[in-house]
Amino acid sequence: NYAPINVSLTDSAAPLADFWQRKQCFTQVGGIVGKSYQGIGMNSCTNRADIYVGCDTEFIENGKERYKSSVGGLCGSNGYNKTTSNMRFSTNWGKITVRGWSTMNVGGICGSNGSQRGNRVYDTATIDVQVRKTSCVGGLVGFIEGSAQNQRITTSYCEADIKAESVRSETDWISVGGLIGECRVGNMTDYPSLIPYSSDTYRCHYSGEITATDQVKVGMLIGWVTNEQPKVFGSESVPIQVKGTLKRSGMDSA
Repeated sequence: NYAPINVSLTDSAAPLADFWQRKQCFTQVGGIVGKSYQGIGMNSCTNRADIYVGCDTEFIENGKERYKSSVGGLCGSNGYNKTTSNMRFSTNWGKITVRGWSTMNVGGICGSNGSQRGNRVYDTATIDVQVRKTSCVGGLVGFIEGSAQNQRITTSYCEADIKAESVRSETDWISVGGLIGECRVGNMTDYPSLIPYSSDTYRCHYSGEITATDQVKVGMLIGWVTNEQPKVFGSESVPIQVKGTLKRSGMDSA
Protein backbone atom coordinates (compact mmCIF):
# COMPACT_ATOMS: atom_id res chain seq x y z
CA ASN A 1 0.00 0.00 0.00
CA TYR A 2 1.32 3.43 -1.01
CA ALA A 3 -1.79 5.55 -0.40
CA PRO A 4 -1.88 7.60 2.84
CA ILE A 5 -4.66 6.66 5.26
CA ASN A 6 -6.49 9.39 7.17
CA VAL A 7 -9.37 8.47 9.49
CA SER A 8 -11.34 10.88 11.66
CA LEU A 9 -14.12 9.82 14.03
CA THR A 10 -15.54 12.75 15.97
CA ASP A 11 -18.97 13.81 17.14
CA SER A 12 -19.31 17.48 16.33
CA ALA A 13 -22.63 17.67 18.19
CA ALA A 14 -20.96 17.10 21.56
CA PRO A 15 -18.18 19.30 22.97
CA LEU A 16 -15.00 17.69 24.27
CA ALA A 17 -16.10 18.25 27.87
CA ASP A 18 -19.13 16.02 27.27
CA PHE A 19 -17.06 13.03 26.24
CA TRP A 20 -19.41 10.40 27.65
CA GLN A 21 -22.29 11.85 25.60
CA ARG A 22 -20.51 11.19 22.33
CA LYS A 23 -21.89 8.69 19.88
CA GLN A 24 -20.80 5.07 20.31
CA CYS A 25 -18.55 3.67 17.63
CA PHE A 26 -15.03 2.36 17.17
CA THR A 27 -12.62 1.80 14.29
CA GLN A 28 -10.11 -0.81 13.11
CA VAL A 29 -7.46 0.62 10.78
CA GLY A 30 -4.54 -1.09 9.06
CA GLY A 31 -2.23 -0.34 6.16
CA ILE A 32 -3.40 -3.56 4.47
CA VAL A 33 -6.33 -4.95 6.53
CA GLY A 34 -8.54 -3.19 9.04
CA LYS A 35 -10.20 -6.14 10.81
CA SER A 36 -9.91 -9.92 10.48
CA TYR A 37 -12.35 -11.85 12.68
CA GLN A 38 -10.86 -15.31 12.08
CA GLY A 39 -7.24 -14.29 11.63
CA ILE A 40 -5.51 -13.50 8.37
CA GLY A 41 -2.34 -14.69 6.69
CA MET A 42 0.04 -12.17 5.14
CA ASN A 43 3.12 -13.01 3.09
CA SER A 44 5.50 -10.39 1.68
CA CYS A 45 3.15 -7.46 2.34
CA THR A 46 4.37 -3.89 2.75
CA ASN A 47 2.81 -0.64 3.86
CA ARG A 48 4.76 2.48 2.84
CA ALA A 49 2.00 5.01 3.53
CA ASP A 50 1.60 7.17 6.63
CA ILE A 51 -1.44 6.40 8.79
CA TYR A 52 -3.29 9.07 10.77
CA VAL A 53 -6.25 8.27 13.03
CA GLY A 54 -8.15 10.84 15.07
CA CYS A 55 -10.82 9.24 17.23
CA ASP A 56 -12.93 10.75 20.03
CA THR A 57 -15.54 7.99 20.26
CA GLU A 58 -15.95 4.70 22.14
CA PHE A 59 -18.36 1.79 22.24
CA ILE A 60 -19.88 1.46 25.72
CA GLU A 61 -22.30 -1.36 26.61
CA ASN A 62 -23.98 -1.78 30.01
CA GLY A 63 -21.77 0.92 31.44
CA LYS A 64 -18.54 -0.78 30.34
CA GLU A 65 -16.25 -0.36 27.40
CA ARG A 66 -17.19 -3.08 24.88
CA TYR A 67 -14.68 -2.55 22.09
CA LYS A 68 -11.41 -0.69 21.65
CA SER A 69 -10.30 0.89 18.43
CA SER A 70 -7.14 -0.62 16.92
CA VAL A 71 -4.54 0.73 14.53
CA GLY A 72 -1.70 -1.24 12.92
CA GLY A 73 0.85 -0.66 10.21
CA LEU A 74 -0.39 -3.79 8.41
CA CYS A 75 -3.49 -4.99 10.30
CA GLY A 76 -5.69 -3.14 12.76
CA SER A 77 -7.13 -6.16 14.59
CA ASN A 78 -6.36 -9.83 13.94
CA GLY A 79 -8.52 -12.75 15.08
CA TYR A 80 -8.01 -15.93 17.13
CA ASN A 81 -7.50 -18.64 14.52
CA LYS A 82 -3.98 -19.97 15.13
CA THR A 83 -4.01 -21.76 11.77
CA THR A 84 -4.66 -18.70 9.60
CA SER A 85 -3.08 -15.92 11.70
CA ASN A 86 0.33 -15.98 10.05
CA MET A 87 2.39 -12.97 9.01
CA ARG A 88 5.65 -13.52 7.17
CA PHE A 89 8.25 -11.36 5.46
CA SER A 90 6.12 -8.22 5.86
CA THR A 91 7.12 -4.66 6.76
CA ASN A 92 5.62 -1.35 7.79
CA TRP A 93 7.46 1.76 6.58
CA GLY A 94 4.68 4.27 7.23
CA LYS A 95 4.55 6.57 10.23
CA ILE A 96 1.59 5.93 12.55
CA THR A 97 0.01 8.93 14.27
CA VAL A 98 -2.98 8.58 16.62
CA ARG A 99 -4.83 11.37 18.39
CA GLY A 100 -8.02 11.56 20.41
CA TRP A 101 -9.87 10.74 23.61
CA SER A 102 -10.54 7.11 22.75
CA THR A 103 -8.85 4.04 24.17
CA MET A 104 -6.68 2.53 21.43
CA ASN A 105 -4.50 -0.47 20.64
CA VAL A 106 -1.66 0.65 18.37
CA GLY A 107 1.14 -1.47 16.87
CA GLY A 108 3.73 -1.09 14.15
CA ILE A 109 2.46 -4.35 12.60
CA CYS A 110 -0.86 -5.14 14.38
CA GLY A 111 -2.93 -3.08 16.78
CA SER A 112 -4.35 -6.11 18.58
CA ASN A 113 -3.96 -9.88 18.22
CA GLY A 114 -5.84 -12.91 19.48
CA SER A 115 -3.41 -15.32 17.83
CA GLN A 116 -0.10 -14.35 16.32
CA ARG A 117 2.37 -16.34 14.25
CA GLY A 118 4.83 -13.70 13.11
CA ASN A 119 8.03 -14.57 11.26
CA ARG A 120 10.36 -11.86 9.95
CA VAL A 121 7.97 -8.95 10.34
CA TYR A 122 9.48 -5.51 10.80
CA ASP A 123 8.46 -1.98 11.71
CA THR A 124 10.85 0.84 10.85
CA ALA A 125 8.52 3.84 11.14
CA THR A 126 7.84 6.19 14.05
CA ILE A 127 4.77 5.61 16.22
CA ASP A 128 3.30 8.75 17.84
CA VAL A 129 0.26 8.32 20.10
CA GLN A 130 -1.69 10.80 22.24
CA VAL A 131 -4.79 9.13 23.67
CA ARG A 132 -6.60 8.54 26.95
CA LYS A 133 -6.50 5.73 29.51
CA THR A 134 -6.08 1.95 29.08
CA SER A 135 -4.45 2.19 25.68
CA CYS A 136 -1.69 -0.17 24.49
CA VAL A 137 1.18 0.75 22.18
CA GLY A 138 3.86 -1.62 20.82
CA GLY A 139 6.57 -1.50 18.18
CA LEU A 140 5.18 -4.72 16.67
CA VAL A 141 1.86 -5.41 18.47
CA GLY A 142 -0.14 -3.11 20.73
CA PHE A 143 -2.25 -5.68 22.60
CA ILE A 144 -2.05 -9.49 22.78
CA GLU A 145 -4.67 -11.72 24.38
CA GLY A 146 -5.81 -15.33 24.21
CA SER A 147 -3.79 -18.49 24.76
CA ALA A 148 -0.06 -18.05 25.32
CA GLN A 149 0.70 -21.09 23.18
CA ASN A 150 -0.75 -19.30 20.16
CA GLN A 151 1.66 -16.37 20.45
CA ARG A 152 4.91 -16.87 18.58
CA ILE A 153 6.98 -14.02 17.15
CA THR A 154 10.25 -15.03 15.54
CA THR A 155 13.09 -13.22 13.80
CA SER A 156 11.21 -9.91 13.99
CA TYR A 157 12.13 -6.42 15.13
CA CYS A 158 11.15 -2.79 15.55
CA GLU A 159 13.72 -0.14 14.72
CA ALA A 160 11.76 3.04 15.33
CA ASP A 161 11.09 5.71 17.94
CA ILE A 162 7.87 5.39 19.94
CA LYS A 163 6.10 8.25 21.70
CA ALA A 164 3.10 7.62 23.95
CA GLU A 165 1.26 10.27 25.93
CA SER A 166 -1.94 10.28 27.96
CA VAL A 167 -4.14 13.31 27.25
CA ARG A 168 -5.63 13.10 30.74
CA SER A 169 -3.82 13.13 34.07
CA GLU A 170 -5.73 11.70 37.04
CA THR A 171 -5.17 7.92 37.16
CA ASP A 172 -5.21 7.18 33.43
CA TRP A 173 -2.41 5.07 32.00
CA ILE A 174 -1.01 3.64 28.81
CA SER A 175 1.18 0.53 28.42
CA VAL A 176 3.95 0.85 25.85
CA GLY A 177 6.71 -1.56 24.81
CA GLY A 178 9.40 -1.70 22.18
CA LEU A 179 7.91 -4.93 20.79
CA ILE A 180 4.57 -5.48 22.63
CA GLY A 181 2.46 -2.93 24.52
CA GLU A 182 0.43 -5.26 26.74
CA CYS A 183 0.27 -9.04 27.02
CA ARG A 184 -2.94 -10.38 28.58
CA VAL A 185 -3.07 -14.15 28.32
CA GLY A 186 -4.21 -16.88 30.68
CA ASN A 187 -2.46 -20.00 31.98
CA MET A 188 0.93 -18.92 30.79
CA THR A 189 4.27 -19.91 32.24
CA ASP A 190 6.26 -17.52 30.09
CA TYR A 191 5.95 -14.56 27.80
CA PRO A 192 4.70 -14.99 24.25
CA SER A 193 7.27 -17.02 22.36
CA LEU A 194 9.59 -14.22 21.30
CA ILE A 195 12.25 -16.47 19.86
CA PRO A 196 15.41 -15.00 18.35
CA TYR A 197 16.98 -16.49 15.28
CA SER A 198 20.48 -17.96 15.66
CA SER A 199 22.03 -15.16 13.62
CA ASP A 200 23.05 -11.88 15.27
CA THR A 201 21.70 -10.06 12.20
CA TYR A 202 18.17 -11.45 12.33
CA ARG A 203 17.39 -12.11 15.98
CA CYS A 204 14.39 -10.40 17.60
CA HIS A 205 15.29 -6.94 18.80
CA TYR A 206 14.13 -3.41 19.52
CA SER A 207 16.23 -0.38 18.68
CA GLY A 208 15.03 3.17 19.20
CA GLU A 209 13.86 5.77 21.70
CA ILE A 210 10.70 5.42 23.78
CA THR A 211 9.26 8.67 25.15
CA ALA A 212 6.39 8.45 27.61
CA THR A 213 4.54 10.47 30.27
CA ASP A 214 4.26 9.42 33.91
CA GLN A 215 0.86 7.79 33.27
CA VAL A 216 2.58 5.13 31.18
CA LYS A 217 3.67 1.57 32.05
CA VAL A 218 6.71 1.15 29.86
CA GLY A 219 9.27 -1.52 28.92
CA MET A 220 11.90 -1.74 26.24
CA LEU A 221 10.44 -5.12 25.17
CA ILE A 222 6.97 -5.46 26.74
CA GLY A 223 5.13 -2.63 28.48
CA TRP A 224 2.93 -4.70 30.78
CA VAL A 225 2.23 -8.39 31.40
CA THR A 226 -0.91 -9.12 33.42
CA ASN A 227 0.11 -12.66 34.45
CA GLU A 228 2.62 -12.98 37.30
CA GLN A 229 4.06 -16.39 36.42
CA PRO A 230 7.84 -16.78 35.75
CA LYS A 231 8.93 -15.18 32.48
CA VAL A 232 11.44 -16.30 29.87
CA PHE A 233 12.86 -14.43 26.87
CA GLY A 234 14.45 -16.23 23.95
CA SER A 235 17.33 -18.36 25.19
CA GLU A 236 20.46 -17.92 27.26
CA SER A 237 22.71 -18.46 24.26
CA VAL A 238 20.75 -16.19 21.90
CA PRO A 239 18.93 -13.48 23.91
CA ILE A 240 16.65 -10.85 22.45
CA GLN A 241 18.52 -7.60 21.87
CA VAL A 242 17.56 -4.14 23.11
CA LYS A 243 19.33 -0.92 22.24
CA GLY A 244 18.03 2.57 22.81
CA THR A 245 16.83 5.17 25.27
CA LEU A 246 13.85 5.33 27.59
CA LYS A 247 12.53 8.76 28.56
CA ARG A 248 9.70 8.86 31.06
CA SER A 249 8.79 11.95 33.07
CA GLY A 250 12.34 13.09 33.73
CA MET A 251 13.75 9.57 34.04
CA ASP A 252 16.19 8.77 31.23
CA SER A 253 17.96 5.43 30.87
CA ALA A 254 19.80 3.67 28.06
